[in-house]
Amino acid sequence: MLLIVAFVGWLASAIGMFFLIPSFYGYIPADTRLGYSAICGWFIGMISAFIAYLLGSKSYSFEFDFGGSLGGGGGKEIHIGDTILANHHSKTKKMGALHDVAGGKITFESDKLVFKPHAMNLDTSTISIRYKDIDHCESGPINNIIVKQKNGDSDMFVVYHKNRVISFINSLAG
Repeated sequence: MLLIVAFVGWLASAIGMFFLIPSFYGYIPADTRLGYSAICGWFIGMISAFIAYLLGSKSYSFEFDFGGSLGGGGGKEIHIGDTILANHHSKTKKMGALHDVAGGKITFESDKLVFKPHAMNLDTSTISIRYKDIDHCESGPINNIIVKQKNGDSDMFVVYHKNRVISFINSLAG
């Protein structure tokens, strides 16, 4: 994967440099431009590969295993007390947008799930849904889950490992 990113970065920047160098320095023979663009392309390719390496490494990855709090554990199951990253889609129309999305964390407490948005959101109100009020949880598009309540309300969250989260919530739904 890193080799592909490095090669694509090299190729794109080499081609770009081949055509940009004459505009900076006037006429330069094609073989000299080719050498310059290959060297510049190599540097850009290595930088691209390094960035891809950082984004793909475990310390920068947003994928995580359950087992305690965020980033901890290593277990594959969700338990009461676990906290996961999530985004919540609000149902209201605010500021001309169809809906707002708030980033935060879901904590599975003993009797309810609690979504706590982080402070960078416009709406920082906590959402709490008791398990006994949940009718069921279903899969939405991509990484979305939809928590349907018995009173007809529903909440949509974006989570990782959505099938595990859905089965855990459905096992506790009352």
